[in-house]
Order: sequence, then structure tokens, then C-alpha cells
Amino acid sequence: MIRPLPALLAALALAGCPRPAAPAPSRPSSPPPMPPAPPAAEAPAEPAPPLPPPRPAFFVPDAEIASLFADAVARGLPSGGLLLVVDTGRQRALLASRRGGLREFPVSTSAVGTGSAPGSNRTPLGWHRAAERFGAGAAPGTMFVSRRPNGRVLPESAWSAPDPAEDAVLTRVIWLEGLEPGVNKGPGADSHERCIYLHGTNQEQKLGTPASHGCIRFSNADIVRLFDFADGADLYCLVR
Repeated sequence: MIRPLPALLAALALAGCPRPAAPAPSRPSSPPPMPPAPPAAEAPAEPAPPLPPPRPAFFVPDAEIASLFADAVARGLPSGGLLLVVDTGRQRALLASRRGGLREFPVSTSAVGTGSAPGSNRTPLGWHRAAERFGAGAAPGTMFVSRRPNGRVLPESAWSAPDPAEDAVLTRVIWLEGLEPGVNKGPGADSHERCIYLHGTNQEQKLGTPASHGCIRFSNADIVRLFDFADGADLYCLVR
């Protein structure tokens, strides 16, 4: 006769047989350890900002430019205006604002020196202002006679003629007026009456040397740069 399971277990217990242990509950296996995270990549260093270009060394030191500009303002130049310093010894001109020098240009002043007498063909010294301007928008090489285009435009190949038949006034004209009575203004010394100009030339090869008939010559490219940069601004000119 087969005994029921509970009766069989009870009989085994009475007989001193150990009761079979219940199986231990299974534990879920632990997941394998995660590998260490790779070190964070360092962000690339930002490049250093580029250094500003060095300031050009102009022939007029910064402190002197500031002093000359203050003198020009005292003579009537607005603080937002421009100052052109023409050095007859160096045959160079420096354009400056109240913040300092802006650009240098090679020029030609008179072949026979400085002076203010009418008919002398000399370049007048001292303080001037740009009284009138002519040629805005004209083609480079445009020839002017009495400050008016005469219908001729010289090609670039004729801007450095070795022996030009004429001393041409080209491209742009800035007519100067003296500011110092007895020096460059008034009877016997008047720069405006003498028609002293800043202008382009057909003798560019002579720039950097005294070669003009009294005016201040620039290359045709530079007179356009000066004319355009000073557009809408008061311009004073010191010839020394």
C-alpha cells in the first residue's frame, strides 16, 4: 500500500531520518563589472588671437603729431578733421587724425625751394586749409586746366614720362588757402591766388625729389586715396 506523502514524511521523521532540505532560492547572478570609462578628451585649446600689425614708423613721432593736431584745432580745424603734414626736406607727406598718423605719401614740392612770392614757382610754407576740391569721380589720368577737365585722359603709361612736354595736373585737385597773413595769405604771399594745389602728376618717377613748379605733387593713385579719405572732412595742410 502506498502511503500518502505527508504520512511518509512523518514516518521518516519518527525513524530519525533527516528531512530533505528545501532547495535554496536561486539568486540572480551579478552583472559583470563595467569597464572603466575612458578619460574625457581635453577640449582643444583655442588659438591665441592674432597680434595686431605693428604700427608703421612715420617720419613724425606720435607725440609731435598730437602737438601739431592740437595746433591745427586751435587754428580752426574741427576735432574730427584731418591734418596733412608736408615735409619739404624728406619730400614726404603724412596724413593724420586726432588719433595719430594714418598714411605716408611720397611727394614732390618745388624744384627751386620754398617761398611765397608770386611768380616764384616756390612752394609756400606754413599752415593752409583745403579750400576747394575738384575731380570727384574723374577717371585717373584726367587732365585739368584751371581746375576743369580739358577732355584728355592720360593713360597710365604716360604718368611717368621721362621728359614730359608739359607739367600736367592730373586726376584730382585740392586747392589750398593760406592761414597765416604775411606768410601765405594776403598781398604778395597768397597761396590761394598763386593756385597752389595738391594734385596728381605725369612725372611720378620724380616723386620723392623736389620737382614741381610750386604745387605739391602726388602719384595719381595716392591723390585719389587722399581725396576720397578726406571726403566730407575738413583738411588742413602744414608745409614745413
